[in-house]
Amino acid sequence: MRQHRQRAGPAGRERAAWATPPPKPGSPAVMARWRVTASSAVPSEPASRWTVPMALGAYRTAARPAACKAAAIDGVMVVPSPVPLTMVMSRSTGQSRKMANVGERARLWQRVSSGDQDEGSQLPDLVRWCDTHDYEYNLDDRYVIHGKSAYKKRQGAALDKAISDMANGQYSVLVVWAFDRIQRGTTLEAFMLAERARAAGGRIEYVLDTYLNETNEMSDVMLALTATAARRESKRKSERVKIKQDGLRAAGSVIGKAPWGYEIICTACNTPPVKPDCKPHTKIFRPTTEGRKYIPAMFQMAIDGNSLRTIAVWLIAEGAGSKIWNGEYIGNYLLKNPAYYGAPRNAGELEIEPLVSYSVWQQASAAVASRVKLGRSAQEKALLAPVCGKPDCDATGEHPSPMYRNLSRGMPETYRCFGRGPQRKGCGNAVDMAQADEWVTGAMRDDGNPHATRMFIPGDSRSDEIGKLRERGADAMKKGDYAAATDCMRQAEELEALPRVAPHWEEFYICHTCGQIKDIAACLIQGHRFNTNAQHFAGLTPAEQREELAQHWVISLVKDGVGVVPRA
Repeated sequence: MRQHRQRAGPAGRERAAWATPPPKPGSPAVMARWRVTASSAVPSEPASRWTVPMALGAYRTAARPAACKAAAIDGVMVVPSPVPLTMVMSRSTGQSRKMANVGERARLWQRVSSGDQDEGSQLPDLVRWCDTHDYEYNLDDRYVIHGKSAYKKRQGAALDKAISDMANGQYSVLVVWAFDRIQRGTTLEAFMLAERARAAGGRIEYVLDTYLNETNEMSDVMLALTATAARRESKRKSERVKIKQDGLRAAGSVIGKAPWGYEIICTACNTPPVKPDCKPHTKIFRPTTEGRKYIPAMFQMAIDGNSLRTIAVWLIAEGAGSKIWNGEYIGNYLLKNPAYYGAPRNAGELEIEPLVSYSVWQQASAAVASRVKLGRSAQEKALLAPVCGKPDCDATGEHPSPMYRNLSRGMPETYRCFGRGPQRKGCGNAVDMAQADEWVTGAMRDDGNPHATRMFIPGDSRSDEIGKLRERGADAMKKGDYAAATDCMRQAEELEALPRVAPHWEEFYICHTCGQIKDIAACLIQGHRFNTNAQHFAGLTPAEQREELAQHWVISLVKDGVGVVPRA
């Protein structure tokens, strides 16, 4: 620092100038906020180590000569108090606001889009940024998002939480390594993100894209360009990934996770793949021991009429796998998955070893889709899922119209005709629920007919093999390999010429003398005993009785009676 002296007055007395001058027009205001605490000042001749900043001279002395001599000062520079405030212009609204860097609370945002990336590599730069700007931060309160794509907006929940915490006053600065770590959406979404942060009373700062932290006439342009570049990069990356996956499929390698009952195997090592050694090798789906045991059984149970819940309970009792089995998972992710007949989704023409035939898969899917749904949640506790038996029923929608449990307050519970469709209307037919339940259970208790057990027979139509051979032949023809196409067609014709048995259902009866039989005429003549429908129904729990009636019997109700017939 310099001490400036100037002559003033007739006596030619010297007086010390300001150690740090007061504000004047044209000088930075921040200069006047710093002060020097000196313990001693020793005048000396001008020293070469000092630079004389003329802006620090008093404004009235700038136009005339001044006797300036250097002084050696022992002391310290003191930080301004209170903290200097500066004005910051919001990019999204154009409104200015005050901010103070020192002591502001900040939180760190770390995100990577794939599982093999490490978000920890961003941490040193984020910490350095906060330390440089004197932000207060806690490494335990970071937002760490692993394996979530911003291009597909998978980071949305974490981003909403970050903005919510900012609005609640937990912090005011969200520090992000780069713009594409938090946003890869459209330009409009980028401006909306900036506006959300402003509305929450804070801001977002970027370590690498520092130009986005500046406020000038080009701020909006730079934000738009950065958002466009980030989105374009993601789109091109997606296109490159698709090209790579197509190449892997063409080479016979599977893509994605293995469905339950399969495992991924490296063909070069014949073991589960290990990164990075097995990365260039071809991978296949190979059935596991549990898959070979339980998958065919699941499909057969669905075909036999067992509910999804029954299948889940059976798997839990068997200790199959480590999953928490439930009917929704079995119905939506297992029985509907084409991988189990050898054609995984998004695999193109790539095939894997099937665990069931196509006909079995198709039959199980049809069996699950055709299940009678019990309607409203209250209907789950009712014994029956009846239909209206009124001959002149004029309810809306397809007939027969369903009847649901009616819970009118102060009135007896009834099964009431409700009609079908979004604006459904019933015909008014209502039957007392207790009376209807008694009619049906009485009819089942009196049914002495032999109980038939239905079993699905897959048959040997060879439709799967024939269809696959024809597809291979058509593909070979497109590629110009006429010899391979001719060979595939020849094999398909040979299979078609063989005797075939189409997939079908068969009914079996349990004879107490002969066991499982198909024709009961001879046993009836000889007086053999059979399991009857009444015995079968009496041995079921209430939940199983509801399922039995819903799946295998059509129950129609009128006010003076009930009709119970086997479901076709």
